[in-house]
Amino acid sequence: MKKLIFSFIFILLISTAVCAQSFSPVKSTIEHEEKLRPCLMLKLDPEPTNLKNAWIDFLNDKYDFKLKGMGLFSNKELLSAEEVSIPHISTKKMNFYTHVTEEESASEMKVFASLGYDIYINEQDYPDEFNTIRDMMTAFLKQYLPQYYSELIEASSEKVKNLNKEIKDMNGEINDKQGDIEKLNKEIDELRKNVQEKSKELKDSEIQLRLQEDKRESVSSALRQL
Repeated sequence: MKKLIFSFIFILLISTAVCAQSFSPVKSTIEHEEKLRPCLMLKLDPEPTNLKNAWIDFLNDKYDFKLKGMGLFSNKELLSAEEVSIPHISTKKMNFYTHVTEEESASEMKVFASLGYDIYINEQDYPDEFNTIRDMMTAFLKQYLPQYYSELIEASSEKVKNLNKEIKDMNGEINDKQGDIEKLNKEIDELRKNVQEKSKELKDSEIQLRLQEDKRESVSSALRQL
């Protein structure tokens, strides 16, 4: 019954984790330059730093531009590439943004772009560009998430392997110690037996010593009277 309950709880936790993620970008808004702007949003398991680095590498490899905001001494929530050419989206230069935060159950990733001052790509006015950004995010998911979980599984498998080895080694050490204990217990029993024998021998020797001392005293007393 306990195994059934634990299995149910485990499945529930896994299902909750999966449900917390969104595998398709959804329309949302984000505050930028003191106004709400249209964006596309994802909720994903990977923690923000890992997610941001993977997204930066993906955009750099596939679309030849790099988001700024991550580095040796920098880890910003808002990543940006300003005045860049992304022909895949538009022939015009644009500002491309990604905002990643850690929420309660998942990392929240919001992507948006502008073609100039107060001209933000949205579904109504720029449907092709908006859908292209959606496609970019979807392509990223297809490449990144399987790799991300494969790395997690590999790390967990290695940990399981190492723990099994450690447990096996410790059990072997316990068996060795147990063997040592049994050997020591046998030696202790032998020593106790020897102690008992020597104690009896000591008692007899002490009695013999007293008798000899008494006899010497008697002999010495008799000799003094001659």
